Amino acid sequence: MTLPAAVQQVLTLAVAPEFQPTAESRAALADRALAARVRAILRASAPTGEVRLVVEAAQGAVRLEGVVASDEERAAALTVAGGVPGVVGVSGDIKVFRRPVR
Repeated sequence: MTLPAAVQQVLTLAVAPEFQPTAESRAALADRALAARVRAILRASAPTGEVRLVVEAAQGAVRLEGVVASDEERAAALTVAGGVPGVVGVSGDIKVFRRPVR
């Protein structure tokens, strides 16, 4: 196949109905973008910068999951995530792991 023929085939496929966005694909992209924004803002915020949580989003509802070192980190993560533009609600399964004092 020549390069011009390959380019033409790609252009033809790009406009094919099966490669067009759908309402579902747009919603999935919006959910992923929101989850990425929440993760980025959690890492950029001083009280949550060291916290690593799983972030999922669905129609503006954000779910956080993971382990933190204190109740304060848990509260900060929920507060920071709730303040991200586009978030309509935050829930979480965030466990607090306290290291034993020796």
